[in-house]
Amino acid sequence: MQRHYTGSPESEQVPVPDVESLRELCEYHLNYKPWLGDSKCQRIGKSSSRLLRVTLAVEQATAELLFAAEIHLSTSNDSTLRTVYLYVI
Repeated sequence: MQRHYTGSPESEQVPVPDVESLRELCEYHLNYKPWLGDSKCQRIGKSSSRLLRVTLAVEQATAELLFAAEIHLSTSNDSTLRTVYLYVI
C-alpha cells in the first residue's frame, strides 16, 4: 500500500531531503512523529508540484498519520497546511 503526500515545495537553493521535510511537517504541524526511512520517500511526476510517495511499514502507521492529519489539517489556520493533501492508494 502506498501513501502519497503533496504540497511540499522542492527547494532549489539549499536542498533539504524530502524525508526531513515530511518529518518536520508531521512533528511541528501534526503533532505526530512517524518513522520514515530515507529510501521510502520518492518524488514522482514531472510537474512543478510533484507528489511525494511515502511508503510506511505498517497500516497502523498510515492510520495514525491520517488521523493526525484529519484533525490538524481541517482545523488549522496555518498557511503551510492549506497546501498539503494526503491520500492512500
